[in-house]
Amino acid sequence: MLSDLETTIATIEQQNLKLITGIKERWQRAFEEASTLLKWNDQLIVEYNPAIWRISRYPVGLRLFSYPWKNVCIFEFGTPNYAFPFDCFESEEAKLGVMLHEIAHFIDDCYWDFDLRNVTIESRNYVTREQRA
Repeated sequence: MLSDLETTIATIEQQNLKLITGIKERWQRAFEEASTLLKWNDQLIVEYNPAIWRISRYPVGLRLFSYPWKNVCIFEFGTPNYAFPFDCFESEEAKLGVMLHEIAHFIDDCYWDFDLRNVTIESRNYVTREQRA
């Protein structure tokens, strides 16, 4: 089910609410399977946010949102949207692979305690950050 904000954004992006709801549910299932495979116990919020591709040029992303009493991981998917009116990762397998990849980035960042200097030094063993994840 879409939140009020997601519903508003989908309407602005001229997207079918039923379609976005279905895509969100498939991303949620991908997270549940990924967390089982990785034995990852952290909770995650799946959220439709088409603005992320405008900012980062990535159709998905995982970010950490900190409250005073806890941290929350938010997985954002940005397609379909006004410019890209299709699901970039249509199959269940693609969604699972993307979810595993994004969680791997987060686990890696946690391992280095979000210390960019250490992540950069360790990254020299790989061509790209994506390859490491």
